[in-house]
Amino acid sequence: MKRAFTSDLSPKHLCVSVVEKSELPIIDHILDTLKNGHWHDLEEVSERTRLTRFKLELLTNFLAEYNFIELDKKEQRTKLTPPLFNFIRKIQRVEKKG
Repeated sequence: MKRAFTSDLSPKHLCVSVVEKSELPIIDHILDTLKNGHWHDLEEVSERTRLTRFKLELLTNFLAEYNFIELDKKEQRTKLTPPLFNFIRKIQRVEKKG
């Protein structure tokens, strides 16, 4: 199975984590669920993506660590970060023109 390697070079620690390439479509599905820029309950995201709560927690923690999403653990909700939301909107506009 092919793997994509990501590294965390934060001052706290240096480590290399592995993300299975098969996980990437699942991450796309999570991001697609959040593409409207609003807050979504983790339960809703879990239902839409058909992910277990545990797997969703792993993936959303990864996405939050790399600033793709904002994760409100207290309220159990998530949304795209403003830069990613704006980037996705720009891509959508370009795709509509093309």
